[in-house]
Amino acid sequence: MAMTGAVDQGLALLAKAVDRSKKDYSHHSWGNGAYFMEIWGTLALQTGKTESAEEAFLEALAHDPGSVHGALGLQVLCERQGRPEEARRYAELAHRAWRKAEVRSLDAELAALRKEFTAKTQRAQREEEKSQGTVKKSEVNQ
Repeated sequence: MAMTGAVDQGLALLAKAVDRSKKDYSHHSWGNGAYFMEIWGTLALQTGKTESAEEAFLEALAHDPGSVHGALGLQVLCERQGRPEEARRYAELAHRAWRKAEVRSLDAELAALRKEFTAKTQRAQREEEKSQGTVKKSEVNQ
């Protein structure tokens, strides 16, 4: 839903999935405790919703201290917000959690999180804003 332009609605659905799953033992017992939180944070980060991204990644780390995506997401968020000391701490946390896995894979995960959302997603978001009447006329013609 969020990738087709309904970013806010998609993020709201993910937040609802997080609320429903975070106390579900069967979900956590198979190692999926932070899955929805990581997806929510990643999408929020890629669409510029920094408050939602931070909340989601912090939730991911609270439910799974070894959440690599939670730590990497917070690293990227802190880098973008000019919080280098926090970014470094989250990078160290991600490296500790990933210590037995291949480093290139960690680098690939970090690169994917650093990538800005695509032009297609930007266009879809503009269309959503246009339909809600929140876009300036000069932005519509882009």
